[in-house]
Amino acid sequence: MDTSTPYNRAASIVQERERIRFCQTHESTATDPKRVLVAGDWASCRCYADAAARAASSLYGDYAQTIQDADLAIVNFECGLAGDGPVRKEGPNLEVTPESIPALREHGFRLATLANNHTVDFGRSGLDALLARCDAAGMDVVGAGDDPYRPVYYDLGDTKVGILNYVEPMEAPVPTHTGSELANAFDIRVMHEITRTRAECDVLLVIIHGAREYVPVPSYYWYSYALRLADAGADIVIGHHPHVPQGGTLRVTPDGRTVPVLYSTGNFIFRPAMPVPEQIPPHTGDGYLVELSIAKKRIEAVHLLPYGIHGGEGIRPVPTEDLERFCHFIRELSRDLQDPSRVEAWFDAVVDYQWEKHYAGRFQRFTEKFFAGDIEALRWVRSHHRSPTHYELVDRALMRIQHGLFGTSDRELRERLSSWYAGSWPCAGFGTPIADQ
Repeated sequence: MDTSTPYNRAASIVQERERIRFCQTHESTATDPKRVLVAGDWASCRCYADAAARAASSLYGDYAQTIQDADLAIVNFECGLAGDGPVRKEGPNLEVTPESIPALREHGFRLATLANNHTVDFGRSGLDALLARCDAAGMDVVGAGDDPYRPVYYDLGDTKVGILNYVEPMEAPVPTHTGSELANAFDIRVMHEITRTRAECDVLLVIIHGAREYVPVPSYYWYSYALRLADAGADIVIGHHPHVPQGGTLRVTPDGRTVPVLYSTGNFIFRPAMPVPEQIPPHTGDGYLVELSIAKKRIEAVHLLPYGIHGGEGIRPVPTEDLERFCHFIRELSRDLQDPSRVEAWFDAVVDYQWEKHYAGRFQRFTEKFFAGDIEALRWVRSHHRSPTHYELVDRALMRIQHGLFGTSDRELRERLSSWYAGSWPCAGFGTPIADQ
């Protein structure tokens, strides 16, 4: 075995007809490769409350047939069924009707990833109802249940594909949310399970849910974690949860494999909760499906199928004339992901920006409420002590303040971040307008 030091290299991101080729990992010689399609966050609530009653073409536009034609279509079911009542948590509780699951199955999805921060919004009884409904509808699940670390396997032609799904512990300070029902991304068993599962299949997909929301580049801790999954045996790592599309990199592992790592697909059928449209960050209305071409016991190519999200209307493919701009968009978001030191510098820029804009005030406000006896503030304080997406930022900010480094992050990256929030970087005028979301 080659025990060389792992490293990252850039993907060859190019337009290829109506889609974007993220990478060609092997020369394609198969005449009929199997296609696996991975979609991001799906929740039939808010402006999508009627999703279960709508035709697939109404929700997915021209991608409806693409989903139906896939040999395996996977979706992140990011909502819950009513159980004993909503759990107490910092974020919202997303409740949907039981009809959502058979509707997704009819749309062509065969596997639901359930390791996310909304599956157990209504406690264990809500999860049990969800699992029973999935079983009745013929929808496979991964990432939640009595054995959430258990992989699922599919025989696609001559290739056995394994799938694992993990979630970062998040905002609910109650055992039912971050306990044994969901596959915890930071559980000590994860790397071992990946290595073990890879030995049982030809191709291993690892789908992860976590990291900071509404930022163009993954946090350093999450970036490093995804690379460790690749080193442990994953053949591709795909992420969601940030609610905006992010780029990716190619990990060259110690044993010489080239592993695509994509950090965020962006939203799918999901509406962020913002009081007024002007508060919705840019690019929450942009995203992509990930399409894998699999043959001869390997992934031969990875394509991105970009779309815009037009409010409750659903997703629509990015017009052909805009695909090159999407290429540029993803290339720029991916550019710094080859260099861990650049990702760390990006994280410092995000820390400086978000602490000044949001976190300092929130930290002060909720701490004062807590010491004034407001028990509700305790949920926020506990969440920010136990959720990596929060405490990594808070801890980094406090350390930077303590050592006189706050506000000294890379000026170019701070300007890019401000431009991203303004919608002018990486592509001015690119993306689905806020008014359409």
